Amino acid sequence: GMAWLLSATLSRRMGRFEEALGYIQTAAALLPHDPAIPLEAGNLAAAAGDEAAARKHWEQVVSVAPKSRQAETAKARLAELGPAATATTSSVSPDSNQDR
Repeated sequence: GMAWLLSATLSRRMGRFEEALGYIQTAAALLPHDPAIPLEAGNLAAAAGDEAAARKHWEQVVSVAPKSRQAETAKARLAELGPAATATTSSVSPDSNQDR
């Protein structure tokens, strides 16, 4: 299982997102309770530009293993994303992006 995780990480770093996705899915099937898997899945989603999927995976890390070092990393990445977008994003106030 760990070899699949490492292959996913390497493929992501090389920009080969589709390949990395296949590896991370295999790793998740083999190690369903390992918090490193959804952490990397979130990293992959973020690198591919899918913020919603990244958020979902990182929240899963925090839920599954809240006291792990992976959860600490996931919390930091979630904080970098900021609050989740809502269905009313078209009514954003002008100064809502001042922290960016």
